[in-house]
Amino acid sequence: MRRLTAAARALSAPDRCDSDRDLLSDAVAWEELGRLVDARRIAAAAEVEHRSRPALGSESLAAREEQKGGKELLAERLLISTSEAKRRITLGAGLASRWSFTDEPLPGRAPMLSAAVQDGGVPLESARMILAALDGARRRAADEDLDEAEASLTNTARTAPVDVLAVVAHMWTQALDPDGAEPDEREQRRKEALKLGRVRADGSSTLSAVISAQTRAEIEAFLNVHRRGTTFVRNPDDGEDLEWHEAAQDGRTRAQHDSDALWSAFRAGVRAEQEGTGGSLASPHEVITVITIDELERRQGAGHPDGVLARFSVPTVKRLQCSGASRLLVTDFSGEPLALGRRTRLFSAAQKKALVARDGGCAWPGCTAPGAWCEAHHIRWWNRDGGATDLKNGVLLCSHHHHLIHEPLSRWQIVIHHHERYLVPQLWQGDPLPKHRMQRHRRHVRGRPPAEAA
Repeated sequence: MRRLTAAARALSAPDRCDSDRDLLSDAVAWEELGRLVDARRIAAAAEVEHRSRPALGSESLAAREEQKGGKELLAERLLISTSEAKRRITLGAGLASRWSFTDEPLPGRAPMLSAAVQDGGVPLESARMILAALDGARRRAADEDLDEAEASLTNTARTAPVDVLAVVAHMWTQALDPDGAEPDEREQRRKEALKLGRVRADGSSTLSAVISAQTRAEIEAFLNVHRRGTTFVRNPDDGEDLEWHEAAQDGRTRAQHDSDALWSAFRAGVRAEQEGTGGSLASPHEVITVITIDELERRQGAGHPDGVLARFSVPTVKRLQCSGASRLLVTDFSGEPLALGRRTRLFSAAQKKALVARDGGCAWPGCTAPGAWCEAHHIRWWNRDGGATDLKNGVLLCSHHHHLIHEPLSRWQIVIHHHERYLVPQLWQGDPLPKHRMQRHRRHVRGRPPAEAA
């Protein structure tokens, strides 16, 4: 290994005087060498972690080297971060062989993929993507289907770029687990998070977030609308500047343009709420969600947002229709478009303002979400019940409670009794009780509010 390292050091970097063909040949050769090195690095990292497992106690490798665990030992010896050490260990363990109780080697979770990585045929980024796709469907797919998917994805990864592999992996995920969209959405919503980073020396801060596929699709649709009419170009005189800038105006990068658009919309929403003019008005952008007529009629399967490698469950598709941010492109089984739904079912801007004036915010008992954060919901559903788009059939719900109402196994339903809206358990018999009455936010009423008010 030391001789190989010394030989690699002796090789010169690609020279600017080399021909284009030689340059590309050098790039391919170094990439192949790098893949072999990467394969050995993750395998060594996984083995270090295995020999440092807590079950070995004081005899573990990490304990004998006076380190807390395998990733800390790797970070100290390799001069890398613990997060990088963990990434190598995770992928290496996912591709490594397993061991029986009698220390006999057993096939790993993905033996075909592991062999392709070890011979340098598949890069680590592609391997991570394939493992994630297989592991996500492993609980609900048959072993023979998983083997077929692994072989197909591994062969694709040998010849196709990662972006192409992502599309193929998404198709296999749907094929292996056709009913998995709804559990995926619940898991995505559970993982959603927003975190403000530390303030930097110049006063700026970082912002990190984990968002669901639905949120991603809505943000991308919003940004695409605000990029219309703006041309972005590369600076031909600056070879070190790899960013695309506005061709006119102040030359903002595309990332700066998107940031300004998103935060301008955020501030407009805050102002609208402060001034009392918010009312979940119709969105200027919309997500086109593709779904087959068979899935829509059976209420099984999934819709696919245009431009995002993700899927929405049918209840989510129906809920998005209420908010005006999505339209359905209904196709037949072969994918031939049948109809692009019109927005005739949506509450108008005036109706939404009236709902805000009436409800003041989310009508779910105990919820404090203001009107600008809410969506108009049909009490008697548009498709299922043939409900009308009028004020007496509308109610404001925040996104969270709108999700709860549209869940297939929701515990709750909204009913109208004597012109009042009530939230009652499913299969409730008889008249609703006073405790079931949905709330109205009475922020501008002087004096003591009634007992049922929020």
